Amino acid sequence: MRRLTARLLLVLGGLLLGLVMVEAVFRLAGPNVPLDLTMARFQAYHPVYGFFHQPGVSGWVRTDEFTSFVKFNTQGLRGPEVAIPKPAGTFRALVLGDSVVEGAQVGEDRKSLALNLEFRAPDRTLTDEEVAERRQAIKAKLDEIGGTLRE
Repeated sequence: MRRLTARLLLVLGGLLLGLVMVEAVFRLAGPNVPLDLTMARFQAYHPVYGFFHQPGVSGWVRTDEFTSFVKFNTQGLRGPEVAIPKPAGTFRALVLGDSVVEGAQVGEDRKSLALNLEFRAPDRTLTDEEVAERRQAIKAKLDEIGGTLRE
């Protein structure tokens, strides 16, 4: 009985060692396995509106320039889950951009935005002081959330 137990432990130990070695190889190699690692597999086509991210999917993206892990929440957006109903006192801005807004090479916790802001009043021309005040408010909010303003 003791001999059988020893052999069984040796077999289990060998299997465990093999699994640990395979895991180590995959962790060292990262996502560099021969799979489709393009953004196309994360997108769904709509005949009128074009391509959208599939909600709730995640995986690796690899190009000649970078390899990155991307994850989309249940609304098909990158980043954490967000409440769709707008809480009272919350202002939202529509940001239009290209792949730089959510480029796969930009980490989930970072966003790279290129904005062109126009400050206008419907009934008059804004003064330099009014525009500077609003620009400072934007910069203060960026500083508060850990953002930076490139000039």
